Amino acid sequence: ILIDAKTGQVKVCDFGLARFYNKGIDSATQTIAGSPPFMSIEQITGKNLDERSDVYSLGVTLYQLLSGNLPFSGSSQFEIMEKIRSNDSTPLPKQRTDLPRVVYDIVKKAMAYKADDRFQSAEEFGRALRRALDALERTGSLDSVKLEADKPKFPAWAAAAVVAVIAGVAFFGISQSGGTEGGGTIAVPVVAQAKELVDNGHNKDAITALEQYLAENPDDEASHLLAHAYRRDGQMERADEVAQLIEDAARKSEVQAAIAFERDGSQSRDTLEQLASAAPDTGYIEVLLAQLDMNQQNAQSAVDRLQNMEALQFYYDWQRYKAQQVLGQAYYNMQELDKAAAVFGGLQEVGNPRVSELAEKYYKLAKREQDDAHIKAFQEQLDYARTAIEKNEDFDSWTSRPMRVTVKDLEISEKLQSRLSSIGMQDVFADELNNALLDGDGMPITVLDRQQTDAILQEQNLIATVGDGQSKLSQLMGVRVFINPKFESSLGQEHLRINATDVETGERIRVPEGKVTLPADDAEWGTFFEAVQENLRAALGQKYVLQGMLTQREGNAYLNIGSEVGVQPGMTFALHRQPNTTEINKDYLVTVTDEIGPNECRVELTELNIDSIPESGLYAKQKLEN
Repeated sequence: ILIDAKTGQVKVCDFGLARFYNKGIDSATQTIAGSPPFMSIEQITGKNLDERSDVYSLGVTLYQLLSGNLPFSGSSQFEIMEKIRSNDSTPLPKQRTDLPRVVYDIVKKAMAYKADDRFQSAEEFGRALRRALDALERTGSLDSVKLEADKPKFPAWAAAAVVAVIAGVAFFGISQSGGTEGGGTIAVPVVAQAKELVDNGHNKDAITALEQYLAENPDDEASHLLAHAYRRDGQMERADEVAQLIEDAARKSEVQAAIAFERDGSQSRDTLEQLASAAPDTGYIEVLLAQLDMNQQNAQSAVDRLQNMEALQFYYDWQRYKAQQVLGQAYYNMQELDKAAAVFGGLQEVGNPRVSELAEKYYKLAKREQDDAHIKAFQEQLDYARTAIEKNEDFDSWTSRPMRVTVKDLEISEKLQSRLSSIGMQDVFADELNNALLDGDGMPITVLDRQQTDAILQEQNLIATVGDGQSKLSQLMGVRVFINPKFESSLGQEHLRINATDVETGERIRVPEGKVTLPADDAEWGTFFEAVQENLRAALGQKYVLQGMLTQREGNAYLNIGSEVGVQPGMTFALHRQPNTTEINKDYLVTVTDEIGPNECRVELTELNIDSIPESGLYAKQKLEN
């Protein structure tokens, strides 16, 4: 573990191997996967491991940093492992007699023999250490601090944060024993911890830590990071105030550019270009300018700014990730799909879940558009449609077809451009809506890949061929509805407005609750799309009631619709002799049984004799509950 003397940043150089096929020692080869003095009992006995084994190793690390010795010692690896098996350690109080009780308790719990007795996660371990450090800073003493028990979930970033806190506790221990020159204390690496917090979206926690640190330690890097934390938390005035305190010209220009971008959106270009001139090669300013290029549909300009990324200066990982994301989005919009997939493929591997999840979405989009089989299937379907229309075949326009909707180009009001473009909403919206619709209950609905369909239509010149047969084409393809989505801001409210239009008639479809409020946090988009799909599904369910033809064979009655259009057991249908006429008789009903195939279901008849069903069939329409 290395600690930068200037910044206090903690770096792990060699963490060893935490697991080997989920085992500490491979029983077949007796291969040791780890460093014996730091290995837990479950690791040396070959049992299954989890994060609690890492907590144990961190506890040994803390023990060593506080005392200068290891809890288990021996003349060989075998002797050390035997002492671990028998739990024969040297207690920390025998190595250091001057530490507060809570420090002994923390080390003891981290190194507990049984995994169930340890901290259950790195986050819990880190929280105990931070409580001790906070109390020391507030009161100068740990005498009244006791170890508290809690078992939170284990986030991906917690282990690295604990390493940083452990280093801080170790410094505390050294300074208390006079281990540093002159007997002074060394500051906890607050800036390094705050970087971790900001990288993972914990801006409020970072603000608290940095404010406390800066109160006694004026520092340009900490001020720069605090300004970004305020900005990312939506506190623009505080961000601006802190930015004025930054002495380094490049850092100051960069954070001022970020604030201007957040406040003024597309109107910030002149300000950003002036700041870029004052701080050339400052990477994040170029990223913001590239984002403005993307907002104005100028992907090539964004690529020109970012393709030589190695020449640009970035202060934080999240800035470089953002640069790669914008570059990948630009390649995607230029249909340079190989380059887009390469960029997003790399971003999938980063530790920040928000970055990797968005990268995964774009990667799948790019790969799917390169999928020749996917395109070929659409071509074959459209070839069939064209041939059928040219032959003027008689289409059954009554029977329900699988419901597909096409999402037209997403509109984003200027005030929301910066926020929504930063998460690629203009590109991933249709895919996210499709996923929500696929997971929803009731009638199956899918979103047709509009980009590919448009390309195939143009290639085959189907628009000219179809002419008046457009409605027949929509029936065959199952596309019944255009979705017109628009993100807009009005009266201080940010929301999505959904309009839906029938493809055949051009009729506007009323969508109840057609405006859905945008989430305040990016992590809430899943709930947002769930609400959108529920509203859309309710509207389509009212507009497109299930319909089919009732026929009979071998003494059983059937409808020519099934699970592909959402038929479920217990559904009831009324009967018509002709489409769009009144019911034959209100007592003549058919009820779906549990024998349902993709395109057919068996039904039971009420008041209707099966022999009275004509060979041409009867028209059946679902009865909706009032």
